[in-house]
Amino acid sequence: ATSPEGKAVETARPLARAAELAPRIDDDLREVARELRVLPRAEYAELVARWLDGEDLPGFEPREHAARRFAAAVDRAAAASPGPTAVVTHGLVLALHLGLSPDEWAALPLPGIAAVVESPDPGYQRATP
Repeated sequence: ATSPEGKAVETARPLARAAELAPRIDDDLREVARELRVLPRAEYAELVARWLDGEDLPGFEPREHAARRFAAAVDRAAAASPGPTAVVTHGLVLALHLGLSPDEWAALPLPGIAAVVESPDPGYQRATP
């Protein structure tokens, strides 16, 4: 399953082709909605850190909404697949879903791949590529 954003769809195509599937677009895999002017990287990172730490910020999609819609999309993708599932998405919403710290979010490579495996315990565990 993939976010509808062009770069995500383009990333998903070779994965889907290798699995002999068509990419399945799910709008709920989109990035966190932000209505911000263009900011210097350091200023943006500071806002993201505050948002990831739980602060409600004007211009950012509410954390609870983003978390709920993304988790539902991941659940739909997993339910639609009899085996391993690939989800192509974006860094901030993925960081929220995985419970990453602001420093861990900032260290995500762009573009990058994160392997996430379902754990016997509730939730997910990150796997290092």
